[in-house]
Amino acid sequence: MICDWIEGAADSISNKINRITTLQMVRIIETVRRQFTNHESIYTCLWEEFVAEVSIQCLDGWKLACEFPEQHPIIFFRDGNGYKGYSVSSTESLGRILCETPGVEFYLTNETVDFVLCFNHHDYLIGVGKCKNWLYQNPGFSQ
Repeated sequence: MICDWIEGAADSISNKINRITTLQMVRIIETVRRQFTNHESIYTCLWEEFVAEVSIQCLDGWKLACEFPEQHPIIFFRDGNGYKGYSVSSTESLGRILCETPGVEFYLTNETVDFVLCFNHHDYLIGVGKCKNWLYQNPGFSQ
């Protein structure tokens, strides 16, 4: 269902996206778990497993996530029983796509998986890895 929304939104604004293969998605999730979690997948939401994360509550956190300076973001999300994802040409393009979809819980990363930003269903923007300093500097952040 979420894939249909993302693909439909991308088509409606003539934005090219590339679906992440199942094998690539498995590699991304394994890397996220190895680098940014306690290695226990006992939770239904990946963000619940994060360690040393930074977070801010922000109703428009999905827009803020699209301001993170990443040239070729990968968006992924839980759709059905597994994770699906797309590579997008820019965070600006991603923002235009997300404007055209219903609100969804999603994660952003890149090919090297050196950060993860998650906008969750509680309106929190949660970051681990190289995006943490960027979140610290956000005016909405408070410790």
